[in-house]
Amino acid sequence: MEKPLASKKILIVEDEIVFRSVLTGYLSSLGASIYQAVNGREALGLLDLHSLDLILCDISMPEMGGIEFVECLSIQSITIPVLIISATNKMTDIAQV
Repeated sequence: MEKPLASKKILIVEDEIVFRSVLTGYLSSLGASIYQAVNGREALGLLDLHSLDLILCDISMPEMGGIEFVECLSIQSITIPVLIISATNKMTDIAQV
């Protein structure tokens, strides 16, 4: 049986290693190829190297957080879907993204 995410390339942008590892393991088990970055700055560098289908991105990270990262994507007209993952309860941050 084919895995549901076979041939999908997903970038996980998350500074918490445990959460990033859990996401990576789960999505890999569904067949996805996973790329990882610890912040938005590192993620921007990976965009030049890989053709991606989806980005999972935290809001709060060192160096470049999710809000700034999504703004950079918008400025560069990058249209890869982004799913924000965060434990924040700040509705203003969520609305901004």
